[in-house]
Amino acid sequence: MNKKMWVLSGILLAAVFFGFEAFAMVVSMKTYNVGYILGAASFFGAVLMGARNE
Repeated sequence: MNKKMWVLSGILLAAVFFGFEAFAMVVSMKTYNVGYILGAASFFGAVLMGARNE
């Protein structure tokens, strides 16, 4: 995959993690903020992947 697809998939994965965390909050599940941590890590990784020079 090219760099744009890696960045897009990283951002979409972060959105999925944040969405899961929001859903868990609505149904009162305990997630211990794992979704926020994984979402932030995925987003940060996507930003780093996009900023990297070839």
